[in-house]
Amino acid sequence: MESLPYENLVTCLIIHQETPANLVDYLREHEFSIPSNIGTLCKNLNVKLHKQNREYFDNPNPAEPPVSWLADLGIYGLYHKLYGTPFEPEYRDQIAGFDGALRILEDPKMRRAVQAMALADIDDDDIELMLNARYDITYAPNDIKFFLEHYFNVDNLRTPERKELVDAETNPEFKNMYLIAMRGDKSYLLWKLGLAPTKTYSEMMQEMMNDAFYMFKEKSRTGRQSEEAYRWSQLALKIAEKLDKHEKEEDDANALFKGLDFGLKTQEVPRIMTMDELGEDAPDFELETQSPGDIPRKKDLDND
Repeated sequence: MESLPYENLVTCLIIHQETPANLVDYLREHEFSIPSNIGTLCKNLNVKLHKQNREYFDNPNPAEPPVSWLADLGIYGLYHKLYGTPFEPEYRDQIAGFDGALRILEDPKMRRAVQAMALADIDDDDIELMLNARYDITYAPNDIKFFLEHYFNVDNLRTPERKELVDAETNPEFKNMYLIAMRGDKSYLLWKLGLAPTKTYSEMMQEMMNDAFYMFKEKSRTGRQSEEAYRWSQLALKIAEKLDKHEKEEDDANALFKGLDFGLKTQEVPRIMTMDELGEDAPDFELETQSPGDIPRKKDLDND
């Protein structure tokens, strides 16, 4: 493999100056697939990070890593949550989704489902939609996004690298789903995961929008939760936009179908004339018949 699906996590561990042994132990403890060349990949990443910020790594008693550097790497939110660095409101967007992503990471059933669907190239929004529609759990878009960005990012992995990742998986239940995902049979994968939709897309979207709206109302009752209420309101608006777009696309498709159907109905179908109308031109369908006695018997045929 040339890169790791959890490279952001490993980056945090290296910046926190974990030893190679502690780093691998951390990955094993949290049940990540560890490829055979994990040592080389971590070494290359370590060299890259040292080149970016020699001053930080060369300091025997380094202070906290620069927040701007962490933000540029796209890992400020993960590092902040792992190691309790000072909160910087400017980068709050990089924190959104951590709590939900952690729930997924610690729930084998949810983790298996999300990772298998990601390997099957199912869209983040659709992963969220199917999980929320199937289970009594409400994941926000940022939860799935955070998880796939920091813990299981396979977007840039080529097919051979994905196969290496699957080969390195030691959990047989995970591996079985990964193999189905790699075959590209999304419908069968969803059925095996117990996520085959029982509702229409519009019904699932409507249900999610209702949940987001009432969560917004609940969280907006107290001033302390105004930030969380704002996030739920934004989610409700986003879902409403998606639902509106989907319904418009359905209306356009129905309009096109009606147009085609109308075209078929207006085509003139030639009328079939009756035998009486054909008169003398009617064909003679009278057949010569044989009486039962004229039908040759088997013994007669055998004598010929």
